[in-house]
Amino acid sequence: MKNNKGFTLLELLIVIAIIGIITPIICSMFESNIDINTTYTNYLYQQDKVTQTLQLLRKDIEEASGYNLDTLTQTLRLDFIDSTSKYWRLNSDSTSTDYNSLEFSSDGSKYEVVIQGIDTTNSSFIKNDSEKIITLKIKPVKTNSIKKDQSRNISEPIVTDFSVRYKKN
Repeated sequence: MKNNKGFTLLELLIVIAIIGIITPIICSMFESNIDINTTYTNYLYQQDKVTQTLQLLRKDIEEASGYNLDTLTQTLRLDFIDSTSKYWRLNSDSTSTDYNSLEFSSDGSKYEVVIQGIDTTNSSFIKNDSEKIITLKIKPVKTNSIKKDQSRNISEPIVTDFSVRYKKN
């Protein structure tokens, strides 16, 4: 009687062929999921940073007693009852290391970057005297540059109105 334990060469070749077909499919799915995770992380970070900054700016405007918006330098000065001022500006100075950023200063001389990666050509402070509103339009730069990931960018500027109705101008 012959002992037939084990696998035949044909059975082993079929298993190796099946593994060879399935492995690239699984790897491409894994790589695609990593790309999606990275692009959505960038997108959510962008949104979160802009939202946090708008909350800080809104708080400063609510607490301020007066304001001055220089549309030429894109600098918003907020004056407070205790005679202090805070400054917010869109920096588009290409000689600066903090190019394309929204910056904050508590004294008007030393600015700290609040958000980097702002498309300053499509971002601005806009003053509407008739309605007593300051509008801030922020357009983040694209963080996801791969063609298939373009939909995972903030494509439209984020526009927020701040009421300055009861503030001295």
